Amino acid sequence: MQNNTEPLLYRPTKGDCELRLPYNPNNRRNLKLVIGERSDLTFDKVRKTWVFKRTHFQKVRSMLNIEYPAATIIVDVALRGKCDVRCVQARGDECSCECGGDNHGGLKGGDTWKLVGETTLVTNEVKVRRRTYKVGYRIQS
Repeated sequence: MQNNTEPLLYRPTKGDCELRLPYNPNNRRNLKLVIGERSDLTFDKVRKTWVFKRTHFQKVRSMLNIEYPAATIIVDVALRGKCDVRCVQARGDECSCECGGDNHGGLKGGDTWKLVGETTLVTNEVKVRRRTYKVGYRIQS
């Protein structure tokens, strides 16, 4: 019986990474070859994912690129807020600022935003941006 589940690799902003793989009785052995025999590797039976330290993320990502024809990688990135007075004073709907449109047309963060320099606004609040990548997709012959 073949399982065609596409692998999914997830790296949160903090904590361990998770990897969902198609079933293979050799998954543990294969992952240990990639991350190292002495590295922590557990299987979360509820989520059906392998859990490992984030220091091994790049090795596992490279393995997915080689071993699977297609995979999805999700990376959460913490961003410190940075905006511009011109964004706050802007009119219309278009915003290409790092605030992601949160302050477009009016400062909505209240006291958390501080003016530094002539036009730059910064905040210490952290936002999480999720980036999703597709890897692999080799041509099957």
